[in-house]
Amino acid sequence: MVSNSGIPPLTEIFNTYGEELTNAELLNQYGFILDVNDNDRLSWTLDEIIHILSPGAYTENSLQSLVVDIRRVISCLPEGHSVFSDSQLIYHEASAEEKFCLSEEGTMSHQLWAVLFGLSFRRNLSRSPEIDISRTLHAVLDLQTRAENLDGNDEDDSDTDDRDDRYPTETLDQPDQMALKLLLDVCQLAVKLCTMRKANSGREEFGGMGLSDVMEEIPDSSIRTRLAISLLMGERSVLDCCEAAWMALLSSATRLLEGFAPAPLFGIS
Repeated sequence: MVSNSGIPPLTEIFNTYGEELTNAELLNQYGFILDVNDNDRLSWTLDEIIHILSPGAYTENSLQSLVVDIRRVISCLPEGHSVFSDSQLIYHEASAEEKFCLSEEGTMSHQLWAVLFGLSFRRNLSRSPEIDISRTLHAVLDLQTRAENLDGNDEDDSDTDDRDDRYPTETLDQPDQMALKLLLDVCQLAVKLCTMRKANSGREEFGGMGLSDVMEEIPDSSIRTRLAISLLMGERSVLDCCEAAWMALLSSATRLLEGFAPAPLFGIS
């Protein structure tokens, strides 16, 4: 350790490990974790997300165009946007850096949501250049909050036999049909991202053992290994919460779609 300035004798010296390190980073770099760490997130890089969700789908040029779309979507989601108060699945990440992550509660950063929306928009509407991405974005967010509220209404009306009032009977116009199908796709991408993260975090030699069983096999003296497993258990819990929430939204959005009279589908498989 080198000081950039002179230190008088008997002076107390403070060292910082970094103000934005997660527990996984602290354990990897310094061998300890914090009981409470506000920086704890599950993060992906943009390349990782694209590789998981759309492997081999983008050339260098099309990838650059996708990144432009994603950053445009991010710019359309300022901190004061109503979705951050209306939705329980998305939060505004205050960091100036692009953080494609889940919070410790399993909620999704607005940057990560923007990537999922951008991927969905590209693969479903890339042949429709006349469609405005920002307008479609707001339509999808509006439908997402409606679908989240529909899920909440199901709990409130669980003892009610007559469910017709929750299902509109008019036909969705084409833009709404399109936005709802994009929302379904975003939900599926979110679920897949969580599922693949969990699948890639285990080891074959564990067989059918759960992480709690693995923990019991690790001696107390192997402190760092036990800490690593406890972090992995926490990560699995976050991913389970996120996956369950987006599965519930997928179910609600599907019921919302089924509640409308059929309209011509808009080129989304």
